[in-house]
Amino acid sequence: MLDEADLPITAIGDQLGNTPAVAKRHYRKQRVANPGNAEALEAMMPAAATP
Repeated sequence: MLDEADLPITAIGDQLGNTPAVAKRHYRKQRVANPGNAEALEAMMPAAATP
């Protein structure tokens, strides 16, 4: 919820009692910067795409 609210990773780590690196690795959702590129890459390797 904190990540979806676009809080900085430092604030998320502070709230959870973690370093920013730990918060990023364990609590931040992986983001897609360019949906078109992501779709093209996933089409090339459909077995690697996650549901």
